[in-house]
Amino acid sequence: MSLAQAPRQELPGPHGPGIFFWWTLRFAQFCAKLLAVKREQFFSGLRRWCRKNGRSFRVDSVAGKGSHVMVYVDERTTIVKAGELSPVYIGIVLKQLGIPKDAI
Repeated sequence: MSLAQAPRQELPGPHGPGIFFWWTLRFAQFCAKLLAVKREQFFSGLRRWCRKNGRSFRVDSVAGKGSHVMVYVDERTTIVKAGELSPVYIGIVLKQLGIPKDAI
């Protein structure tokens, strides 16, 4: 079948079949904002976990660049950005610090 003979597909309009995709995308963005955690909330949970498990915890804002901070848990170190942290980002940070994901 040549390109000229191929059936032409309509692009979804604002009220056509694409509305479901648009709604799904908006809903996913809304859910991501609900699950996002502010950096200070994350630090308080991390601080509480470290205190409970006898680990040292320190935040150094001088070592980070811009709005980023260095976080130290025992001998492990990572950089945490400012603002809202997604669940995926929190999992990455916890893995770098050697803390189980379900700890916080």
